[in-house]
Amino acid sequence: MVEARLFASKSAPELLEEFRATGAQAPFEEVVRRYAGMVYSVCLRVTRNNHDAEDATQAVFLALAVQGKTAKPIRYIGPWLQQVAHRLSLDIRRSKKRQKAREEKVGQIMRSTHGIQGTNGNGHGNGKHAPDAAYEQDELKRLINDEINQLPSKYRLPLILHYFGGLTRDEMAKELNVRPNTLGVRVYRGRELLGKRLAARGLSIHSGALSLMLAGSISLRFNESLITSTCTAVAATTGGVGGGPEVIAGVFANQVFGITRAIARGMTLAKIKVVAGLAIAIGTAVAGGAEAISRVVPLDLRFSLPLDLASRLRDTLRSFIRPLQFSSAQPKSADELLAGVGADDDSAVQYAGNWQVYDPLAGRHFLENGLQPTMLSAPERTTDTADVASSAAPVASSLTQAAERTTVLESSSITSAGHAVAGSAAPAGASRTSGSGLPQVYSLSGAGIEQRRAGPARPLPQANAAPPAVVLGANPGVRDTHVVRAGESRHFSSLTVGEIGSATFRQTGGSTRIDNDLTVARHRGSTGEVELSGGTMSTGGNQLIGLQGAGRFTQSGGANVITGALVVGHDGVGYYQIRGGELTADTMKVAFTGEGHFTQGLNRAEIATTIGGSTAVFDPVSRFNTVTVADKQGSHGSITLNSGDLISGNQTIGRAGDGSVVQEGGTNIAQRLWLGSARQSFGSYVLNDGVLMLDPNAGQIDGDAGITIGGAGSGSFRMGAANRAARIVEARGGTDLAVRAKASGTGVFQGWGSVGLTGIVVNNGRIIADGYGNAQALDFSTAAGVTNTIENATFGGTNGWFATGGGSIVLPGIDIASGSNAYSWGEDPNDALPDLVNSVRLYVRDAAGAGEIDIALLALDRSDIPALPAGHSFIGVWSFDAHDLEFSGVDLAVRYDDALAQEKGLSESVLKLWKYENGIWSRINDDSFRRYAALNIVSGYAGSDLTHFAVSAPEPTCIGALALGGWMLMRRRKR
Repeated sequence: MVEARLFASKSAPELLEEFRATGAQAPFEEVVRRYAGMVYSVCLRVTRNNHDAEDATQAVFLALAVQGKTAKPIRYIGPWLQQVAHRLSLDIRRSKKRQKAREEKVGQIMRSTHGIQGTNGNGHGNGKHAPDAAYEQDELKRLINDEINQLPSKYRLPLILHYFGGLTRDEMAKELNVRPNTLGVRVYRGRELLGKRLAARGLSIHSGALSLMLAGSISLRFNESLITSTCTAVAATTGGVGGGPEVIAGVFANQVFGITRAIARGMTLAKIKVVAGLAIAIGTAVAGGAEAISRVVPLDLRFSLPLDLASRLRDTLRSFIRPLQFSSAQPKSADELLAGVGADDDSAVQYAGNWQVYDPLAGRHFLENGLQPTMLSAPERTTDTADVASSAAPVASSLTQAAERTTVLESSSITSAGHAVAGSAAPAGASRTSGSGLPQVYSLSGAGIEQRRAGPARPLPQANAAPPAVVLGANPGVRDTHVVRAGESRHFSSLTVGEIGSATFRQTGGSTRIDNDLTVARHRGSTGEVELSGGTMSTGGNQLIGLQGAGRFTQSGGANVITGALVVGHDGVGYYQIRGGELTADTMKVAFTGEGHFTQGLNRAEIATTIGGSTAVFDPVSRFNTVTVADKQGSHGSITLNSGDLISGNQTIGRAGDGSVVQEGGTNIAQRLWLGSARQSFGSYVLNDGVLMLDPNAGQIDGDAGITIGGAGSGSFRMGAANRAARIVEARGGTDLAVRAKASGTGVFQGWGSVGLTGIVVNNGRIIADGYGNAQALDFSTAAGVTNTIENATFGGTNGWFATGGGSIVLPGIDIASGSNAYSWGEDPNDALPDLVNSVRLYVRDAAGAGEIDIALLALDRSDIPALPAGHSFIGVWSFDAHDLEFSGVDLAVRYDDALAQEKGLSESVLKLWKYENGIWSRINDDSFRRYAALNIVSGYAGSDLTHFAVSAPEPTCIGALALGGWMLMRRRKR
């Protein structure tokens, strides 16, 4: 039991390393127990035979033991086991197929020889049975596993480890080096994505039922006796304790060891294939260079390079590569080994490998399971833009030698007769093309992929072939148009709409699947537009709207599902407008280094024009894990939310550039909102109407929930309008609001409305209540408290609380205890003196019991302020409501607005403190009154009937009259 608890705290790589270092079998047995169910499930799903699956599972773990003892450590054991199990099981199934085919052939010959004929389908001989429940269950398992393998790796791996391997969340966290909370979210979101993918295929399952179905159709357990026998054989094979060759023979069939040896040879062969591939590539490049040189500049070379180097290397490989041998399996030829998986791989899956793909979004390398477009000999070019997959006429003879995997679609309704053949040569001076006039294919990083020559053109394969990488708008001055209608489906490796010219991709229904990236307006000067009004568009990579040119994506319906990032304005100018339908992506970046604009829903003018001014019927929904506006310095991005729901995790507006959000309606749900994150950045949010909801459970829980207005940069938040109300709410309690989080930044929160957050309000910047001419409040009364973490400067400090345009600031009520105690309003309670502008320090004397006091800062133009004394200019007025609390009096210390006093030309040396009691304004002019001009504070004692207090100074004209009167008195002649 102690040993089990010890192993539970270790990840699988750590256990395998302990097994390699010490030879102890207990760590390896723990690995087998964790992954036996997963491996057996994969083997059974492919082989469809229990005995073959058991043999394959034992062979896989024997191979793991050998690999762990003799080879480089495996970083991700789960994916490695899944990949080896799948490939091994696939080979076993193929060998069974070939054996069955031979047996049937022999049987047919025997029947023909002896005159025996096959029976009909009446239940004898070759008759087929109707599908039963077991068959339907197998189909359901296949469907679920196919869709799981289409999920992004960060969602697929936790599902596999949890349901295949039976690992807990903590065990998965150690395996994948991710926080347990994050894994919990990923398992949940993975199930959600899986349910949507199954629903798209006509299988609608409730989330709870899906969990049970996953557990029932995926998690198949490897029985205890087989685990024991496997570990015993591993011990004997690797020289550990527990048996020798005789033990192995007793528990393992010869077929298992044949399979294991095949795995070992397969690993060796994989290394040979890499070396051979490099040699072929180098040899082909050298041979091609020699041929080009011999054609362009004849040289008298003293030696010759063989042009058939690739075939010679292949013959050389045949001479020393031994074909893989399985029990009763036919040996594979070298051609089959070099070709990889055959056409009969009808259950191939995508693995979470360590593919290094360049990410242009952040200039870094990340792990993905998509590959860049590769070359395919002989391009297929078509003029029928309504069907990419249809066959087309051969291209001109001058282009038949060009080889690339890109299908170029051009020449729509406005194409001239000279461009009747799609992809005709570009005009002179056109850039970004190969020597044949074809556009180059570019990787994600933008680097050109070299095109190689091939033999005569042949049509693209239609069945079991890799989908094409399609380019629209390959020539400047020509607009290409491609339409996908209801009932049609398209499948592309990648899609470019506007390479160096102009292009439009329009989808009114059906489905479009893009394995890698959708790029709209790739190069400078190009224009591209995508219109989605119905159907489903799914992209396995990223959607780049305005990579370097001007791109636009308009969605009025349907569903746009993006596995990677939606980038609107990468280095060019991008626009995305969703008027209806659903949009889902992992990340949305509006203006990466360029200019980008994202608009959701129709504005009021569009509604009036489109549907006659009636209530909006368009309620689009957008979902993202993260949203970033203005990612890099120099970028400019904006989001406009008119209606519908925008749901995301973290939202960063103005990460390093200038970003803005304008919300005219709808609901924005975010885990955290940042405005002005980095130095020199600017982020603004205008909440004119609608609801901003902070949901700590939205997205991945990797940080605290809340709103930050001005991090290291500048942030601005404006709430409400003259005749429109807006609200800020929270889905969970404890959401904070911070204005100016760092000393290098600036932050301003302005407007009116209900800020329904229950966390802490941290004000290190400026919070301004603006009623826009009406008596309206900026209400923070639900907050748990108010504080500040950055001191406001005594001289020239402008941070604090302000009210204008009929507004008022309402903060949480002050809880009063019995007796005499000091309290703060709008200031850190631990500060001895208030430093934020218009904050107040009060000392309540002799409170009879517990109670509450409400204080609010009022705009000077509010009509509900009692008439102020004439002859004075006021710079601050506060309301004071003690409710029914009984106390003997209150001492006030007010940090006045010295900037406003200077603006009005008032002398701080004559500032007065007023109190309003029993319907009368009176100056606090007794011995308690103090004026601290160096600290911008006035203080004094008020009675127990206080309802308002204020700060003022005599108007300049009054000061002049008093000075003149004093001078005249001094000049009066003495008697």
